[in-house]
Amino acid sequence: MQLKQIIPFLKAGVVIALLPGLIWLGSCKKGNNGMVRAQINYTGQDTIPGPPGLLDTTRHTQFGDFVASITPDSFSGKFRNIRFQDEWDNNARPFIMELIDNNGPFDDPQRYADFSSGSQVELFPRIFWANPSNKAVDGKTFRLTYFYWNIHWFHQVFSLPSAYDGVPLMQFGREFNYTSEQGGWARRGLRIRSDHYPLMDPMFGNPPGELPQLFVFGNTDSSFVFNMEYLPAGNSKDNPEGGTSNQPIIRSHQYQPLDFNYSEIRDLNVRAVVSFDFADLIHIYAGRDNKPYTYDDVFVYAPRFWERLKVRVVQVE
Repeated sequence: MQLKQIIPFLKAGVVIALLPGLIWLGSCKKGNNGMVRAQINYTGQDTIPGPPGLLDTTRHTQFGDFVASITPDSFSGKFRNIRFQDEWDNNARPFIMELIDNNGPFDDPQRYADFSSGSQVELFPRIFWANPSNKAVDGKTFRLTYFYWNIHWFHQVFSLPSAYDGVPLMQFGREFNYTSEQGGWARRGLRIRSDHYPLMDPMFGNPPGELPQLFVFGNTDSSFVFNMEYLPAGNSKDNPEGGTSNQPIIRSHQYQPLDFNYSEIRDLNVRAVVSFDFADLIHIYAGRDNKPYTYDDVFVYAPRFWERLKVRVVQVE
């Protein structure tokens, strides 16, 4: 995947809430009577206390003068996997609560998140490495230091300013002829349907085709892009998923660790909130000729948009 443009998401508001509707999570151990319940509820309001996301006062200076910002009419995503984890070292067999399994059916409805409509998705997560002793675990606490997701795509529909009526655009030069599942981008009149590729590529275009797809929250006190050099990056504090990646990885502090009291005997409940504010998410710049409303204008996500996404998780009785 490619990720040239990663930019701020903090003015409109898309919030993901893993609220009191629940997800049944089963342990990998045989004989487990306990289940972990949780539910993801996607909504458009930031209800999470803590540091605010990045305000949209920053600009990309490399794309010419700023022209305008756009709030998408709809914003959604599809995920390869979503996971909580207690530490980064995979050789130590960290405790993992995987809400969406990367190896599951790729068309599973659980992979989809509609941030703009307030949809809910029930998941069936799995627990890994909770019980190396083969004895039933009851009341063991794991600090879930990381929350991360690996995206397949973000998708949005938005309207261009009226000044673009009849103006061809380099980034959106063909008409709609695809489904949202197929991805891609296209234009019809002043309406644009687009996945994240053209809107992130201006920031992460070297080498082509290598955009960030892993967003890792927690175990840092700042937000930054790890591995901007596109070098092989193995398992580390900033790459807890493991494996070797040549792609940049988005890192963010917008997550509070959860002390998760795990049991294979008792049923457990988890509530989580993930807020994603997409107001003024898309920025327009005047491009190489530095003239607005022309063919080479650049459309990108706001700077450090991932700081608008915040995660809060609690365990309840």
